[in-house]
Amino acid sequence: MFTNKVLHRLGIAGMAGAALLMAVQAQAQQKAASGTPPIPTPAPMCAVSPSTFQSWLAGTPTAGNPASFVAPNSATFTVNSANPDCSFYQWGQQMFLWLMSPNASGTLNLYSSSFYNVIKTDTGFNYVQNPATSSTTNLKAGALPKIPLNLSVRVNKPIGAAAAERAKSRLAVNRTVIAKVTGTGAAATTSGQTVDETGQADGGVLVVKGSPVYLSGTSGPATYPVVYYGIAVNDVFNGLRVNNGNVAYFNDTTNPNVGNMPVTLPQAQQIQTASGTTFTDINQLAVEVKTSWVDAAYVPKAALPFLIQGTADVPAFTSSTDGSGNLVLTWDGTTMATRTLALIGMHVVGSVAGHPEMVWATFESKFNAPDNSYFYYDNTYNTTSQTCTNGGTTCVKQVPFIGAIPTLLYNGTLTSAPTSIAQTASSANNDGTINSVASSLVPTNVVRLNPWGNQQPSAAAVANSVITNNTNLLSLDLSVDGQLLTTGTNGPVLASYTQVGSIWSNGVIPFLFNTQLFGSLYLANTTMETFEQSTTQNPTAQNCFTCHSTSPGATVSHVFN
Repeated sequence: MFTNKVLHRLGIAGMAGAALLMAVQAQAQQKAASGTPPIPTPAPMCAVSPSTFQSWLAGTPTAGNPASFVAPNSATFTVNSANPDCSFYQWGQQMFLWLMSPNASGTLNLYSSSFYNVIKTDTGFNYVQNPATSSTTNLKAGALPKIPLNLSVRVNKPIGAAAAERAKSRLAVNRTVIAKVTGTGAAATTSGQTVDETGQADGGVLVVKGSPVYLSGTSGPATYPVVYYGIAVNDVFNGLRVNNGNVAYFNDTTNPNVGNMPVTLPQAQQIQTASGTTFTDINQLAVEVKTSWVDAAYVPKAALPFLIQGTADVPAFTSSTDGSGNLVLTWDGTTMATRTLALIGMHVVGSVAGHPEMVWATFESKFNAPDNSYFYYDNTYNTTSQTCTNGGTTCVKQVPFIGAIPTLLYNGTLTSAPTSIAQTASSANNDGTINSVASSLVPTNVVRLNPWGNQQPSAAAVANSVITNNTNLLSLDLSVDGQLLTTGTNGPVLASYTQVGSIWSNGVIPFLFNTQLFGSLYLANTTMETFEQSTTQNPTAQNCFTCHSTSPGATVSHVFN
């Protein structure tokens, strides 16, 4: 059985709340030492007001239809001086809602013709433009369109020798990518890439609970309960990748943004001109999206209607054992199975005005994994004086770690949060082999070690930057959820995803963890950087920029060649 162990984030009612509450296992509830914590009432530091939420909508959805959202204008992005961090968090939230809501033709914007799927091959990447219209427009009540994922989802993330050494040392060093572009336009491919960005960081394999699904009978090739990954870029990103030699600002050594992603509309227009086409969403500048998916067969039935779903061909593996009797799964490179997948994680990355390093926002399904304990400020916190209205630390509340209730990626057996996440399978090569630590696949036991992307203080405190960050994101999440639940047939689905953090710099391409970084400084998505999470203080903190740090700046993306 399964429950959403993070009910304290949801503030939900109606059918979404009923489905989640029905999914709670009574025995697990009894085992929880402190029970399910009450729904927080955080200080509304970054709450999205009804008027702002309405401005994000592309019109009011009619009865029985999904809501559509407009994209944030990244070219005119401005920072609210009263709460600068909130500006970045709200940008990420609106971008996620836009990406995962349908356009006028019923296609999710991420899978519209404005985006290209980045597909890993043995020699590099293929960049395949989405078709102009979706082949499926079927809408389910309470769900988003179930569309085919036009990508080759790979379970493994091969890494080159240099990347492997970085993984060992945990140092953030410059990354040099030597690549060759073959072909043009949507079908252009690259080779010579030193790192593959289509899977789990550092080659670990994220395993969920479940049995193999055989293509035929009870033996032979089968799909297994592992998490798959996809990646996509928008037309501006791809246009710069293919045509950067003809983009003036990119090659102008007197331009402060030379070699970087576009940060102004004129720069995006230069890319458009060089591409000889019209970009539908040019104001979004450069966008990259990475997604993580799990076979719907392994998702509890109570949760599945509230997750975005799509179909994809995934590798079918044959099994064997190594000399120690451990399971080895091998993919022959051709045998695939068409499966329905559910979205459980997403990185939303984009350049905005003044930020060529791009803003790195990450989202997760609320069904994924429990949070380690964290603090937040309740609504008696005075944001102006940074004090508790009732004195002392009375406005500082703690959400405990609750280890007794299983979730999609967690088995419900721990009494305290671990200090790291153990790998139970790995795939650090490019031949599609998965190596288990046992005679069968062992589910990974995942906890979000650094809630809201930061290492937490040991005690309640006022005017604390980490607790402020927690409160910003918590208030954003709850305020958006409350409005999504009554907005369109897809609102409850979108409300099932949380922005767990974002990170950015002061506009300089980062190299090391230092004061140039802002937001969620230990940011990790439990589905993508599962094993990179760390509760140990470290001068090169594990976050997006630990790996995505390079010069020139456009190659901060590992799929920009």
